[in-house]
Amino acid sequence: MAAAAEEGEGVRLLGGRMSPFTMRARMALALRGVEYELVEEALHPRKSGRLLAANPAYGRIPVLLLPGGRAVCESAVIAQYVDDAWGGAGAGAAILPVDPYERAMHRFWTAYIDDKVGDC
Repeated sequence: MAAAAEEGEGVRLLGGRMSPFTMRARMALALRGVEYELVEEALHPRKSGRLLAANPAYGRIPVLLLPGGRAVCESAVIAQYVDDAWGGAGAGAAILPVDPYERAMHRFWTAYIDDKVGDC
């Protein structure tokens, strides 16, 4: 991974301050100490071209924009990516469980909550 991405340089998060899904991504970034810029994304009356280009499959927030034009979409996937990408030595406790069963249960309940809270 490029040094810039490891250090958090140029990392941006497309999202909304009041979105629970954006909050999940922001908490993961904060827990790992990643510096980032929150780019407010208005969803109404129309989604921006930037959002639709970054997340063409769903067109939803949040989207983690990385150096080099890469994008990671969906809050649970962003949290997993942040844990993997910035979870090296000295990064503190893991965000996600290490045990395979506990990790599976984490994924189950995350999907359940996402389904019940609804689309952003």
